[in-house]
Amino acid sequence: MVVGPIDLIQSVPAAERIPIGESATVRTPLEAGRTTGLSVETAVQLAMDGEVQAVVTGPVEKRALHLAGYEYPGHTEWLAALAGGVDVAMMLWQALDEWWGIEDPRLAICALNPHAGEGGLFGDEDERILEPAAQELHATGPLPADTVFVRALRREFDAVLTPYHDVGMTAVKVAGFGKGVNVTLGLPFIRTAPDHGTAFDIAGKGIADPSSMREAVKLAVKLAMTI
Repeated sequence: MVVGPIDLIQSVPAAERIPIGESATVRTPLEAGRTTGLSVETAVQLAMDGEVQAVVTGPVEKRALHLAGYEYPGHTEWLAALAGGVDVAMMLWQALDEWWGIEDPRLAICALNPHAGEGGLFGDEDERILEPAAQELHATGPLPADTVFVRALRREFDAVLTPYHDVGMTAVKVAGFGKGVNVTLGLPFIRTAPDHGTAFDIAGKGIADPSSMREAVKLAVKLAMTI
C-alpha cells in the first residue's frame, strides 16, 4: 500500500503472523511476545539500514514480551537499546495541536508533587531539581499538574514536560483520546505509535477505534516528508 511517496511495510515475519481476530486464548502469551519482538527488531533493522524512513509501532503487552525474553519496561527503552543505547524521551503529540516546527516553543514544566511541593511541605524535588531545570530550558515552572495542562490547552504553552509517565498520558488521553500520538525523541529514525493499549477484550470484534493508529501513520508520513 502506498501513501504519497512512502511505502507502508508490515514488519511481522510471514511465519509469525497471527490472523486478525484470533484471540489471546488461542495463541499463548509467549507466542504473542515472540511475534511482537521479531516484528519490532525487523522494523528497527530496516530503519537503521536506511530501507525505511519511519517506524510505526502498535501497542504491546509487557507480560508477553517478558515471557519471550524482551525484558524492557516498554517500547521506548527497547527501541533505545536496539538503536545502540541512545538517550530517548517520550513526546505525546495531539493531532489537533499543530505546534510542530515552532522555532522557540513556549515550554512548561509539570511539577512532581501536589501543588508543586507547596514550598517543600510535600517534597522538595520541585524546588531542588525541576526549578533549576526549568530555568536552564527557559521554561515556565514547575507548575502544579492540576493546572498546567488546562493552561496548555488554552494555548498559553506549546508543550509540557512531565516528570513521569502517567501524569502526561492521563492529560493527553483526557484531552483527546484517539487523537494522541507517541513520538520517541532521540532515535536515529522516526518512530510514532498510537496512544492506546492492546485491548485484547475487543480484538477481532470490529468495534475498536483505529483513529490513533491512523494519526500515528499520518504523523510518521508527515515527519518523513519534512525531515
